[in-house]
Amino acid sequence: MITILLGLIILQIGISIIQLLKQNKMADELKTLQDAVANATTIEESAITLITGLKTSLDNAIASGDPAALTALSDSLGSESQKLADAVTANTPATS
Repeated sequence: MITILLGLIILQIGISIIQLLKQNKMADELKTLQDAVANATTIEESAITLITGLKTSLDNAIASGDPAALTALSDSLGSESQKLADAVTANTPATS
């Protein structure tokens, strides 16, 4: 009888350990998801900052009435868009 009870206790301990391991795995998966959301939010905020800055630069160039300022802005946009294209390419996984 004691052997059966000890066996049941050991079985329950084993089940508890398995449940804890599953909870830890779920916690790790949740952390990964939270990190991905935070990264996406950071990227979105960076894009908003970029677009806002571009609009301000364009507004300033137009307000100056100086064609050279518009040309300089155009050159800057070309350079920045290439940097963005390179970064997207570098961080986009290849598709099968």
